[in-house]
Amino acid sequence: NICFLTLQVLSSDNNDVSQEQLDMKFVDLDTVEWAYEAISTLADRKIISGKSDTLYAPLDTVSREEFVKMLVCAAGYENSSYTSAGFSDVADGAWYAPYVNIAAGKGMVSGIGQNCFGVGESISRQDMVVIIYRILESKGVKLSGTSLAFDDADKIANYAKEAVTALSANGIVNGVGNNLFNPTGTATRAEAAK
Repeated sequence: NICFLTLQVLSSDNNDVSQEQLDMKFVDLDTVEWAYEAISTLADRKIISGKSDTLYAPLDTVSREEFVKMLVCAAGYENSSYTSAGFSDVADGAWYAPYVNIAAGKGMVSGIGQNCFGVGESISRQDMVVIIYRILESKGVKLSGTSLAFDDADKIANYAKEAVTALSANGIVNGVGNNLFNPTGTATRAEAAK
């Protein structure tokens, strides 16, 4: 899971939002009580949105564009000016286009190759960590770690090793249990919010 600490580091508004102040509109969070506060806080701050006005779909896998929207908004970049990054699968006018283009312009994402962003694809855990790491760097936060302590470290892509090392060493991300990181695994929408 990605720790709530990430939101606290990225948020420009350090005021805590208490449970009583939140206006929860999602009716499908009973299976993810452990993520209720994170989802409601992020929804209240307009960082995440549901699949509809009343459904968050917490157990659906988070897509690349959904995760990028979360982090662009968490970092306060949602109103940044942008130009098209030229990804062939990012349609002008699509709800996610501004977020993907902003993230690309700020060096947070580079796509999956062959001029594609990977719209509609589930985002891997290692890609999530790389984007978080790059956002933190864009905010001037410098993190480091000395070694990858996961038993499956050899399965982490070279481009993600520095980010996974730094974020895990600083308690921002953790493994999936049994000292494994599961770099190519995915996360649910609830896990991504948490």
